[in-house]
This record gives sequence, C-alpha cells and structure tokens, in this order.
Amino acid sequence: MYCKNCGKLVEEGNKFCPYCGTKVIETENKVEKAVLDEAQTDGATVQEKPKENTKQDNMEENQDVPKKKSHLVRNVVIAVAALCVVGYAVSGSQNKNKLSQEKTDIIEKLKENTSLQSEYFEQWDGTNYSFYKGDDWEVRYSEENVSVRIAEPEIQECFSTCIGTDELGNDGTFAYRLTDNDINIYLDTEIPEGNLTIVMYDVAKDEYTLMIDGDKYTITDELKDYLDQYGLREIMLNDVNEFKDDLSSMDLTTQDLLKLDNTDIAKYLEKGK
Repeated sequence: MYCKNCGKLVEEGNKFCPYCGTKVIETENKVEKAVLDEAQTDGATVQEKPKENTKQDNMEENQDVPKKKSHLVRNVVIAVAALCVVGYAVSGSQNKNKLSQEKTDIIEKLKENTSLQSEYFEQWDGTNYSFYKGDDWEVRYSEENVSVRIAEPEIQECFSTCIGTDELGNDGTFAYRLTDNDINIYLDTEIPEGNLTIVMYDVAKDEYTLMIDGDKYTITDELKDYLDQYGLREIMLNDVNEFKDDLSSMDLTTQDLLKLDNTDIAKYLEKGK
C-alpha cells in the first residue's frame, strides 16, 4: 500500500511508514472500509436498480391491451345479441297471439250485420265459428275450410222429384265452399247404387260429381240432363251472387272472408273477454 502522507510504497504489515513515520493502519482500514462500502453500495445499486423494459417487453404489454379490449367488445356484442334474440322471441310470441287490425275490422263488419256463434265438436276436438244472417245464409269457419251455407228450398224439391223420396237427409241448404270455389249438397238417402251423401258441383268446370258409399262417381248423362232442365245450377249461383251482394253492402268481399280462419275468430273472442 502507499503512504497517504508521503506517497511512498509501504510493505504489508507495517503500521508506520518507514520514510515519514506516518501511521498507516487507519488509512488501510479506511481504504478497506471505503472499498467495502463501495462494494456494498454497488451491490445495493445492482439489487435495487429497477429492471429496464426492453422493446420486446413493451410490445408484449401493448399487445395485451388490445386483447383485453377485444374480449370486452366481443362479450358486449354477445350480450347484446342475446338480448335481441330474447326480445325477438318474446315479441314474436306476442305478435303470434295478436290479431291484425285488418282481420279485426273484417270480423267487426260481419258482427254488425250477423250473429256470431260457436259450436264445439267433441269427436274431433274442434270448434266451428259461424256468422248467421237470419235464415238467409251462414258463413262457417272450420279447421278445414271456409264455406257459406245458403238456404234453398228448391234443393229438396229438385232431388225429391228425381229420387222419388222426401227422405233426403237435407234441410234445404247447400254449401258454397269459398276455399275451393265449389258447391256441396249434403244428403243422406238410399239410391239403387248405394247411399248418396254428397252432390258436388265444380263452379269453374261446370261438372257434377256424386259421393256414394264414400266413393266418387261421375254423374250420369240422364241425371245431368234432369238437373240442367230443372235449372239447379242457375238457382244455386243466383243465391251465391245474392250472398256476395250482401257482403258488398257490408263493404266486404269473399276474398276478405278468406283472410280469416277459425283461429283468428277464437283470438278475437278471447280478446273481448
């Protein structure tokens, strides 16, 4: 080591400088202590010095932020979509049970001029709804179709004369089926070919068909000539036209009636309770 006073080299172990006699022990300790302190300070500095973020670290941290934001946005979108689906389902259910204003208006117009009645049939667990205009006609809604029952006394006279019996099983009416644009005359009488239940007339084709024992048969030329001479077709179509005139006076048409079904009328009645 070197003497602090004269600067000359002093061998290890000497407590005094042999050149100037200055005590060197304290100087040595102070130097050692200073070196030790410097080492401890340097150690502390190394330990306490915060880690510097590298460019890669910054990139990774910055990438986490958009990921978190992306997840947040995705969750919000999913939540909003779920609410929309639930809202649409509830709205759809409500609209399904809601009768449109157009259908409500049609029913109201019919009710102003007719009597609305319902009839439950246990055998097929269904309900028919009918609008009665006195003894003139009845608009009937069933699960199968929409028809107009029209009272026509000529029906009985025509077939009683043709078949030769008053036991026709018919109350003097026929059914004009709006759904199929045809006319059904419902009977229940015995003829040589079997049990005659329906005489069907296709308005568009001008054709008659018979229902005998559950099977369809083309009308014979003899029977067709008889019905034509009697004027049955003209009688029934004239009744249909009078019915359409009644609808017109109510500001309705047959197309308006076809916009309804028996479920619509059930909704209307349920709403009025």
